[in-house]
Amino acid sequence: TRWLAQARPARVLWPWENMPWERDLVRRARALGIPTVGYLHTPFGPHHILISAHANADGAASLPDAIVCTGAAPRDALIAFGHERERLIVGGSLRAVVFQPLRRDARGPVFFGLPNIAPIAREMVAAAEALAAKGWPVQVRRHPMMPPGEVPVPARLLTDRPLTQQDGLSAVVYAMSSIGLEATGGGLPVVRFRSESMFAQIAVLPDDRDVPATNAAGLEPVLKNLAAAAPFDAGRYFAVPDLAFWDRLVVDPIG
Repeated sequence: TRWLAQARPARVLWPWENMPWERDLVRRARALGIPTVGYLHTPFGPHHILISAHANADGAASLPDAIVCTGAAPRDALIAFGHERERLIVGGSLRAVVFQPLRRDARGPVFFGLPNIAPIAREMVAAAEALAAKGWPVQVRRHPMMPPGEVPVPARLLTDRPLTQQDGLSAVVYAMSSIGLEATGGGLPVVRFRSESMFAQIAVLPDDRDVPATNAAGLEPVLKNLAAAAPFDAGRYFAVPDLAFWDRLVVDPIG
């Protein structure tokens, strides 16, 4: 609040998730006549009720003047969550997202994409080791934001090659990261890993792209009965960014 009053920025832009502090930021900025722009930086699933317009007791009074979405699908989902279409803009994303089918090999490795949450990542590494001990080919990739030493991964299982550089995978196991959307968008079978130690295992895939979910104990039977996902246009979720639009966004009037 003090910063807004002292700096009086031309506008405020930030990665928007409708957290309580963000709602207060909007109220304070609006009282000072400062425009606000929130960037919904990632697609979301049916459990993300926090970003619903109905979660705000004062409605639009604590919502940014404009909300920029990564693609048309999250924009439409926000509309279903009670947001006004006029407030929403598709701005695209610089995130490296798969826009082409990925190669599936039924005998290829099971790819574990670890989340940036250490307790869940440790559970997934243990599950990967248990599968490998039974003869399953397994590859484990650390989350790019996870410090290498925080969650040890056996060297024989570790890979630094992302999905787009894999020769052929039989399935992808993920938790709490966008790799699930990228993998199912590329046509690979996908499983959402359900932690035994943490409750925060919400479905982060959109409604129309949800996949089987299981804990470590149920992982092997689920993997044996997975079907390949139908590829889809990932551009509906992560559109190619219009950089000229972003240039205008920081200088042009809003609304």
